[in-house]
Amino acid sequence: MARKCLGLVLAFTISLTTSVRGGEDALKKELAELNLLTGNESMRGVLKRLTDNPKHAKALLAYAQPAAKKKELSYNAGLVLGLTAADAKDLKTAEIFLRVCMDKAAKLQSLEK
Repeated sequence: MARKCLGLVLAFTISLTTSVRGGEDALKKELAELNLLTGNESMRGVLKRLTDNPKHAKALLAYAQPAAKKKELSYNAGLVLGLTAADAKDLKTAEIFLRVCMDKAAKLQSLEK
């Protein structure tokens, strides 16, 4: 229950900061918050918000690509961004983010991730 509440608060905070602020600082802050993302409910909330706003999602995906290529993203951030890119039918970008997930899971040797 506490994780769901924390996830919803985090998703609301991310959406609030991006709607109030614009530009690179907001994208940088949102990417940092995505790196701290935990829990399935919060991931679903952020994914829904990104897929509902394709213009913002495209800007965030473009901003996050250099971090993904340097493998500076968390597993959950890579997964959310990869699924967002796949939903937008941008498969090359989706591959970049999902490869981050693949590398992180291989390092953990996790069967679930």
